[in-house]
Amino acid sequence: MKIIVNTITDYYKSIPPDREKKLKSIQKLIKQAFPDVKSSMKYNMPTFERVGKWIALGNQKNYYSVYTCMYPHIDSYVRKHPKTKHGKGCLNFSDKDEIDFTELKKVIVHTLI
Repeated sequence: MKIIVNTITDYYKSIPPDREKKLKSIQKLIKQAFPDVKSSMKYNMPTFERVGKWIALGNQKNYYSVYTCMYPHIDSYVRKHPKTKHGKGCLNFSDKDEIDFTELKKVIVHTLI
């Protein structure tokens, strides 16, 4: 059964503490890059919108993700880190994966600029 949460704070409370820390680090990177970003819960995930564009963070059973909805946004990260699991517009990280925050910031900027 999927639990629906109404706030980003509640979302983070509903996931394991280690994942919470990792997702909050990514959220901080988003807000540092774009202080004007609007935060909300969409698609039952923390979602950050700016100028009609969005990026979302999600927790799954075996990984956590950064959703951008378009492959061109994640292309540079995937080229530099070809072993990173990904979808058409998302990056998926296992708990043991190291995130390249310099490259992830490029994904964030490309998505929200």
